[in-house]
Amino acid sequence: MKRPSDSKKLILLLLLMLLLICLGAGLFWVKNYQGKPVVSHHPQKNCWPENDQNQGNPFSTGFDGIDISAHQGKIHWDTLKANNPELQLIYIRAIGKKAVDSLYGYNMKQAHSHGLKVGSYHFFNMEHTAEDQYRRFISMAAYEHQDLRPVIDIEDLSLATEGNEYLKDSVMKFSELLEKYFGCKPVIYSNQNFYRKRLSPWFDDYPLWIANYSRRPVLNGPIPILWQKGDIGHVRGIWTYVDLDVFINGGTIQDLLIPNPKTRPFAWGLQLDYFRPKSAGISPQTDVSHLMIGLR
Repeated sequence: MKRPSDSKKLILLLLLMLLLICLGAGLFWVKNYQGKPVVSHHPQKNCWPENDQNQGNPFSTGFDGIDISAHQGKIHWDTLKANNPELQLIYIRAIGKKAVDSLYGYNMKQAHSHGLKVGSYHFFNMEHTAEDQYRRFISMAAYEHQDLRPVIDIEDLSLATEGNEYLKDSVMKFSELLEKYFGCKPVIYSNQNFYRKRLSPWFDDYPLWIANYSRRPVLNGPIPILWQKGDIGHVRGIWTYVDLDVFINGGTIQDLLIPNPKTRPFAWGLQLDYFRPKSAGISPQTDVSHLMIGLR
């Protein structure tokens, strides 16, 4: 019988060592991790924060509103309402760059139930037509659920290879569709430099919400009414950083309210697949029917 060569023996030895390593790793996982929850490195996105991520930092002051999304995780709405008397408005993200915001329905329901003035914002994405984005947005942010004008969020990531003229035309088409549906011009949100370079003067007669984290925004012509002054606010009731917004240039909540709200049809319903508790860090077995918001 032919004896195996030294090279074959080495290969067999290496394979045996690899097998032993895999078995050891498997036993270690079973002992230490099986049956335990996986800890996310970004707990604020898809589950409830277990503690205040900003604990020890001073609470923010001098703001009129906040804008929120699933990035804030669970908001303690009772605390938010009771401890922030200056809070006049909340804008909630309906659709982000890639997907529907997983906590939109929950946050909308909670904001309404706590008597807060609420509206919805849409991240404008040049990967989709204005018409497609409009249909998707109003299926989420139905007219009867909004106190505030809708917001079109336009940023650097909204740009496409087609260029600025195409961006301007697409945003204009989207805004016209929203105006027809809501009966008022939408709010245009952008940062100061982007607005000056890409959007002015075509949207100068719209309500403008401008971000500038170092100083009060100036646009050399149009006058913004709302200023996003920072993205690291620490607000009682929210355990992650949050954007802070301030009225400027004489702007008030009246400038953002949808006109004639009493004439709007109002109908709450339940859409059982809309609010997915697992994505919000709630056990799938939990009864969440009282949290759901039906959106057309």
